[in-house]
Amino acid sequence: MRAILGLILLTFFHSPLPAFFEGNGTSYFIEDVQVSLNDEQHHHLTWHPFENATYFIFGGNTPDFFPDFDSQESVFIAETQVPEFLVEYPFPFYKVTAYVDAPLDFEEKFAPRSLSEEDLKSFELPEDHKLRKKLDKIFSKNGVLASNNALKKAGFRRMIKCKAGMVVAKHPKLEGYRIKAYTDSYNGEEWQAFTRRIKGSRLIRKSIDAHQLNHLLNVPKKWLYAVPKEAGSPRKYILIVQDMDTLGWTLNANWFALHMTKAKLKALYTIIKENKLIDSVYPDNIPFSWDKRLNFVDIEHFNSTNHPIQYRKLLPYLSPEMQTYWKSLISQ
Repeated sequence: MRAILGLILLTFFHSPLPAFFEGNGTSYFIEDVQVSLNDEQHHHLTWHPFENATYFIFGGNTPDFFPDFDSQESVFIAETQVPEFLVEYPFPFYKVTAYVDAPLDFEEKFAPRSLSEEDLKSFELPEDHKLRKKLDKIFSKNGVLASNNALKKAGFRRMIKCKAGMVVAKHPKLEGYRIKAYTDSYNGEEWQAFTRRIKGSRLIRKSIDAHQLNHLLNVPKKWLYAVPKEAGSPRKYILIVQDMDTLGWTLNANWFALHMTKAKLKALYTIIKENKLIDSVYPDNIPFSWDKRLNFVDIEHFNSTNHPIQYRKLLPYLSPEMQTYWKSLISQ
C-alpha cells in the first residue's frame, strides 16, 4: 500500500456566516486537506488551523463535491475542535468547513451530530409492529447487506440504486413497505440521513392533519430498523418506508396534466410553503397514488431557508387551466 495517498496544497476561502447559524462569526470552506495513510483502513487528515474554530469534516466521491449537511453528494463524517482527524472508513476526497466564533443552531436545521440511544429509539419501528419478526428473520442472516447482489439473494426485488450508494428495494414478505438501505461498502453514518427523512415525514404529517387535508394529500410513515448483530454488518440501521402504491413516471405525468384540481393545488401549495419543501415541486417527488391523493415521498429537504422554492418548476406538467391557477397561488 502507498504510504502517502496525497499531499495537496491547502486552499481555503471565507464567506459570510450562512443563514442557519446564529450570532457573529466567519466560515472557512477548506477545499483540500493533507491526507496520509495511517494503515490499510484509516486516513489521517490534517488541515490549516484557525483559532477558536469548530471543524466539520465531509467526505465525497468526486473532487468537486460541496460540503453540505443536506447534500446527497457529500457525507458528514465528524466534528472536531482540532485540525486533524483519523477517518475509519476512507473516502476518495475530503473537505473541511471551519466555523470561527460561531454559535450553532444546529439541531433545528440539520441532522444532529449525535443522538443518544434513547433518542434513536423514538425513531425506531415499534416492537409490536407486524413487520418486526419478518425483518428480524431476513436481516439476522450473515452478509445480507454485503452488496446489492446479497440483497437480491435475500429475496429483495425492484431494487433502485440512488445517489450516495443508497438502495431502495421491496421484499415479498414485507408487503406494503419498502426498505432504504446502504450496503456494507458505504463510508458514512446512515442514521443521520434516515432520521432526517423520518423528521420530514412526521413534520408533513402534522401539517396535513392540522389543515385537514388528508383526503387530498398523504405522506408515508417511516421508521428506523436496527440491523441485528447476526448480520455481521457495519450498518447499524435501515429505513422502513410505507409503500404508497404510487403511479409510475409516465402515468403520473399524465395524471398531473389530466386529473389535477384546484383543491389539490391549493393543498399542495399550503404544505410546500409552510414547510419550505424545495424538492416538492417535481411530480416524481409528489406522485399520485391510485386513491387519487398526492404523496410527499421524497422529504430530504424541509425548512430550507437557504434556497428559494422554485414553484414554477411544476408549471410544465399542468394543464393550461391549472397553470393559470398555480400562477395565481404562487404570486400571492
